[in-house]
Amino acid sequence: LHKYGMWCDQECRALDTFRVDEWSASDIFLVVIMCLFMAAMMLLIFAKRVKAYEKASVYGDDIDQPYPGLPPMAMILVFILIMTVILVLANLKFVNETLVFAVVMCIVLFIYMLKLTLFERKSGPALLPPPGQSYFS
Repeated sequence: LHKYGMWCDQECRALDTFRVDEWSASDIFLVVIMCLFMAAMMLLIFAKRVKAYEKASVYGDDIDQPYPGLPPMAMILVFILIMTVILVLANLKFVNETLVFAVVMCIVLFIYMLKLTLFERKSGPALLPPPGQSYFS
């Protein structure tokens, strides 16, 4: 990839009309805005994960408590991995690919944040009987 990317002359570049290997000011602005948005979303997600794990440590002995999910440090590692992929793509001058990857990650993080906030389980389901009782008693 590196070898053929460096030695591609004008005729070779003319074959691929969608390839952009120079960062314009608007491209840089878009990537920076998306990275800031992702950092804000990851900060909120991290805060939610820490809160969920603190709650799980307090109520950890209860059998009814749901699994708290991915640990906060794993979420930080996922964020670092996403930012590293964006930096590597940007350094390889894959402009369009970097922008598409950043947009997809923004959408995924936004949907995950909506899932955490809107579909948070406040209490147990109302239709199930309390623990220790059956449906027919």
